[in-house]
Amino acid sequence: MSFTFFRHFIGGQGDRIVEAVTIAAVRWDPKTASLAQLREMEDDYDRANNLLAQIRQETVGFDKEIAAEQREYEDRKAAAQLLLAKQSAEPDDARKASYEKSIAAIVTDLEARKPRLEHDKDQASRMHAQLDTAQAAVEEKMTALTEAKAALADAERQMKLNEMEAQRARAEAERAAEIEGLRGHNVSGLNTALNAMQGAADKAAREAEASRAKADALGHAAKGPAGDANVAAALAEVRTGATANGSISDRLAHL
Repeated sequence: MSFTFFRHFIGGQGDRIVEAVTIAAVRWDPKTASLAQLREMEDDYDRANNLLAQIRQETVGFDKEIAAEQREYEDRKAAAQLLLAKQSAEPDDARKASYEKSIAAIVTDLEARKPRLEHDKDQASRMHAQLDTAQAAVEEKMTALTEAKAALADAERQMKLNEMEAQRARAEAERAAEIEGLRGHNVSGLNTALNAMQGAADKAAREAEASRAKADALGHAAKGPAGDANVAAALAEVRTGATANGSISDRLAHL
């Protein structure tokens, strides 16, 4: 069953329901919906074009009938005029009466034909007006169909361009993120390495200082009092038996 059936079945709500379903279908799949609408427009154009062809055929056929009827009317009228001229020139009364009878028959026939011919001409005028209206409607539908196809083609091209632009934008963003990540990674890595090296150097310096302090402390502990300068001088003096300020002779005697 078609939407038309449901629209008539439901009544006044049918148009709104069909419109709502159509809008939902367009939002769900715009391209397929657009193609479906194009096919509907093509079907509508085909129906209108077929109707136009039928109206044109009927109009052309009716024009031929009227043309034949008009020729017959003119021929009979010319025949009546010819008989009337012969009657005027005929000296014989019997022949005149015969012409009179024939002319009367033709005139009676022409009088019956004329209103029918005028009626048919009026009908032909209406048929031509209908044909013009149908022709204009078909041309309008063709224009609408052509514009719709062009609009769909433009929309598809624009959609592809937008997709390409979006892809390029995503690729550009990803590349920028990669570059930023790469740069940040290098900087942070270098900073980490420098910080580690500086920390190691500071630690080594602290350990060296601690080692020197320890060595000095141990050296003093091993020497005991002799490590003191005064004590060392006194010991030297005692051991040599000479003072640091003794004379040369004393120092020589000591030797």
